[in-house]
Amino acid sequence: MMTRRRRMTQLSRRIKKGKKRPLGNREAVRKYHEKKKARAASLEDEVVRLRALNQQLMKRIQSQAGLEPEVARLKCLLVNIRGRIEGEIGNFPYQKQSHTEKLFL
Repeated sequence: MMTRRRRMTQLSRRIKKGKKRPLGNREAVRKYHEKKKARAASLEDEVVRLRALNQQLMKRIQSQAGLEPEVARLKCLLVNIRGRIEGEIGNFPYQKQSHTEKLFL
């Protein structure tokens, strides 16, 4: 059987050993957790920023998509008006075509 004194000595060694080693380790673990929390917070901020940017870009795409039919309608009107003007005035055979006329031919 172990004597009481021997048990107390072993117990005090365990306590000292357990306290001595984790002090440095606890500090390292604490720093690691702080860095991990800071990184997570940074990533969350980045997610919020990117979501806001994504919403802005989606709104821009939607507004541009709404303009496409309007552009097509205006082109049709331009061709129609141009045809009317040419029909009323007629083409002069020796008239040089302008740059804008070349674009719509």
